Formats: sequence, structure tokens, C-alpha cells
Amino acid sequence: MLANKRYRNSCTSVKTYPGADINSDHVPVVGNFKVRMNKVTSKSIKKYDVRKLKDPNVRLKVSENLNTKVLKCKNTRSIEESITIIQETVRELRYADYTTVFSNTIEGLKCFPIP
Repeated sequence: MLANKRYRNSCTSVKTYPGADINSDHVPVVGNFKVRMNKVTSKSIKKYDVRKLKDPNVRLKVSENLNTKVLKCKNTRSIEESITIIQETVRELRYADYTTVFSNTIEGLKCFPIP
């Protein structure tokens, strides 16, 4: 049995079964290994505070920005270009900083973008 140097101490027991019921000249080997695998971590998804759109001032700013970009999109000839322009616009609006005070927050604490 071949094992890499890193995994030699993880081998807890190895047994051979020479009288096994197989038609071969090889001897089956059964082993137990104790290996701890790495945890797979997924990328954290950025969450955006959608409650900001309840504020009329923020909603007005966002809608104005979105409408101006979409009007530019109408001048393009291909559908793919217009789709990419709209996607970029939404991406930019997500990262825009619209910090305001909401009435449903605890005693006037400001709501900042969720990291």
C-alpha cells in the first residue's frame, strides 16, 4: 500500500485478506484512515437594505437615476447592449450610498448599508 508522507499517520489499521474469494493472484487490502477534511466555505452574499426605498427621497433619487439610464438604453441598437446597460445601472444603484433615518428604527438610529 502506498501512502503520501502527509497521510501516513492517518492510517489507523490495515488488514490483508489472502484467502478471499476472488479469481486473481492479488491479495485484497482493507484499511481504516482517519482524515479530517477541510470545510468548504461559500462566499458571503452581500445583502442590500431594501427598506431604504420606503423613504420617498431615496425612492425619488433611485427612480430618477434609473430612468435616465434606461432612456440612454433606448438609443442602442441591439438588445444585448441594452440589457448590459440596465444590469450595470442596477449594480451601480445597489452600491450607491443613500443613508437616511427611518421611522421604524429604534429611536432614530441611522440605517446604513448591510455589509
